[in-house]
Amino acid sequence: MGRSEIRRLRKQGLSLTEIAKHVGLHRNTVARLLKEPPTKVYTRAARADAATPYDASIREWMKEQMPVERMLQLVASDCQNPYTGSRSAFFAGVARIRAAVDAAKVDAYSRFEGLPGEYAQVDWGEVRGFPFTRHDRSTRYFLSVRLKFSRVSFVKWTDSMRLEVVIRGLLEACEYFGGVPWVFVFDNMKTVTLGRDEHNQPIWHPVFLKFAEELDFKPEACDRGCPNQKGSVENLVGWVKSSFLQGRSFQDDADLAQQNKGWLEFVNESRPSCWS
Repeated sequence: MGRSEIRRLRKQGLSLTEIAKHVGLHRNTVARLLKEPPTKVYTRAARADAATPYDASIREWMKEQMPVERMLQLVASDCQNPYTGSRSAFFAGVARIRAAVDAAKVDAYSRFEGLPGEYAQVDWGEVRGFPFTRHDRSTRYFLSVRLKFSRVSFVKWTDSMRLEVVIRGLLEACEYFGGVPWVFVFDNMKTVTLGRDEHNQPIWHPVFLKFAEELDFKPEACDRGCPNQKGSVENLVGWVKSSFLQGRSFQDDADLAQQNKGWLEFVNESRPSCWS
């Protein structure tokens, strides 16, 4: 988000020196970040502390509510790997592990809200046996995009989920919103991501990644098995099926597109645009 802020200030016409003063970075750092693609990901290697070699044992001892003093005695008398560091360093390491354990116990999620125009969530919906009245029933898909802050939504109906369709749909969504969000969040679409690397980071389709860099947005993918990260757009998929499809009939794809356009204008007119 720091890089997004730098790009936003640059587009407002601020100089490198003014941006550096605003974000608290060196002028050269600001210049470097502006040259880097928005998709670049920084990783910082985790540093081991005094308690790291005994992590598993400490976690078990915590379940038994063992005092940290006793933990220190046990690791110091370990025959295979005796602890020889300072008392304070070990206590700090145990505190780090305790904080991680406590955080894992919290089985609740806080609602995340982005800034205006910052986040947009993207997902696919599918309707099999679409009830056309002028030709045979067939499968139709819809690309759903929702701005996180204003909840302004865009829906495009298609007959496939190819990468070309995704790119064209995102371009139409940006035109509909009146601008390009800083970040697009995806639900691990096969046309967008090719899987995960050894660090569980998404491997972006090279064509899609080039598109993201040219359009100057940062793609992100929801973590697998974390439906809470999809909330807004997942609700949009269900909302389209219940609110738009129910009680309607469609002659063909042209009629579907026309009714979809009118429906979007109706449901979005009460929501203030985040681009205003």
